[in-house]
Amino acid sequence: MTEARRVGRSANGTPLFECICEHCGAVRHQDRRRVGTPCRACYLKLKKERAVSGTRLYRVWSGMIARCTYPSASHYEYYGGRGIDVCSEWRNDKERFFSWALKNGYTDTSELDRRDVDGPYEPANCRFISHQENSQLRSNARCNRVQAGEVKRLLQSGVKVKDAAMQVGIPYMSAWHISKGNTWHNA
Repeated sequence: MTEARRVGRSANGTPLFECICEHCGAVRHQDRRRVGTPCRACYLKLKKERAVSGTRLYRVWSGMIARCTYPSASHYEYYGGRGIDVCSEWRNDKERFFSWALKNGYTDTSELDRRDVDGPYEPANCRFISHQENSQLRSNARCNRVQAGEVKRLLQSGVKVKDAAMQVGIPYMSAWHISKGNTWHNA
């Protein structure tokens, strides 16, 4: 509990203490239960920040920061470990990132993508795309657009999925997903 000086009593006789808000420095008189708590304005601001931290967009922002900044973060070696960074505009002000995201195609199902995989997270290099597009752009994708188009062509000509996969040189399951229409709709 924060040290507080007793300054008197309230109208109902409760002892009042002089408190200084640790967040903004405002001086106020409170009863013992509220000593050490933020003032009302700071409390409302903190409450709003906590509400934002529960959103998916906040998790996108914090994940981007973590994988580029903290060596203990999941996949750091593929981001921060390779020199990928987040621009200071976004790193220091999540509200600016949120504003940019909402103006540039963010939805609850979209994923953040960097156009230049070796470039930083910054407005000019980022976009929101679907999970399917993002999966197809991964460096370890099992199939590319040309191969997917060739598999579709072979399947339309009556070749079995297994044979199409072997002819194109991709895994059977990749060809199967193409045949079922699960992926590569635009190939």
